Amino acid sequence: MSESIKYTVIIPTRERAETLYFTLRTVVEQEYPNLTIIVSDNFSQDNTQKVVASFPDSRIQYINTGKRVSMSENFEFGLSRVSEGFVLFLGDDDGLLPGAIRRVNTIVEKTGVRAITSGIAQYVWPNYPDENVRNKMSWSIREDVEIRRSSEWIRNVLSFKPLYTFDLPGLYCGFVRIDTINSMKKNGVFFRSQTPDAYSAFACAVALDIYAFSHRPFAIHGASGRSNGASYFHKQDKSESNKFFAENTIPFHPMLKVCPSFRVIASETFLQLRDAFPEKTSSYKFDLSALLSAALCERNEYSRTTIDQAVMEMATQNKLDVNNIYRQEKRIVPRIQRYLLELSKLFPLHAAYSSIPDSSSIGVSNVYEAAKVMVVFWGINDGVILTRYRSYLKRFLSLFKKS
Repeated sequence: MSESIKYTVIIPTRERAETLYFTLRTVVEQEYPNLTIIVSDNFSQDNTQKVVASFPDSRIQYINTGKRVSMSENFEFGLSRVSEGFVLFLGDDDGLLPGAIRRVNTIVEKTGVRAITSGIAQYVWPNYPDENVRNKMSWSIREDVEIRRSSEWIRNVLSFKPLYTFDLPGLYCGFVRIDTINSMKKNGVFFRSQTPDAYSAFACAVALDIYAFSHRPFAIHGASGRSNGASYFHKQDKSESNKFFAENTIPFHPMLKVCPSFRVIASETFLQLRDAFPEKTSSYKFDLSALLSAALCERNEYSRTTIDQAVMEMATQNKLDVNNIYRQEKRIVPRIQRYLLELSKLFPLHAAYSSIPDSSSIGVSNVYEAAKVMVVFWGINDGVILTRYRSYLKRFLSLFKKS
């Protein structure tokens, strides 16, 4: 296998040194020499720079914005340092799985694709605001790789069946060639929405005919107490999401209203892309009425009032029948489909994911240890978790604890 292909992992960060340390550990242990790790520091006032300097790895480049900027501007700042090869953005509470880049490189060499993304692996940090899901780990247990047609999957996402854009070839926890990214720049700017992960997914998909989707994950999506999403989508402390909105420099698309709906947030990025590149997006239909009905399905006890109000405002602003939108949400067939989908996840023979409800019971306390455990489970009974392995895993994890 050749190792001539260049890979760059960009970690945008802002005052999260406590999680960044473990994120970096998962990346520096990648045994792939042609790798650059860029930490793009959004003018942190904690010990972020010292944490980065604690890793004696020549592949690491530390850059600092010099002033506080928006999330999208920090993403753009990091991206501007890349001139060749494949790029991936990793959150400062996320992680790469052991051997991830070698695995990606094997797939790229075999298929010749210009982008590759993967199934979901998740780790919820112990300080997450919702204590009901703290320490939970989950991961895709399928091993196959499929070549997907971008146009088909863009339409799938715009049908609002998927909750978000993770099936598309985005830069967040996915690798895309820099020349593909550059082809979607206008006036030197790539990220044109305040939600850079979802925007990159649509933008890269529009630029590509095909891409690879590895059902086996190569990155872990972390959720920690200081995540913007955790702050916005939960009733608890809103300080992080308030900072995000205060620093944002890109207005939310005027057709939509900000609300705690993943589908609304993802759709906003498509509309921004459509405005910037009408010639490349004209073949894709966007149904606002269907979006609003889908957003209603996301309501919970914390978000019901906010989403209801936003849906009413969007419907009124765009001259849609509000009553019809609520009738669509209550249709029995879509509800049965959603229930069957959730029920299917309970049966092992059909399950797409495996999980550990409380990984602290086996000694996991950060994303680095979570990555080690997931790799072990892929080698144990096809990812099925058996109680008798717990004591073994505790001893195994002790080898990776920071001395």
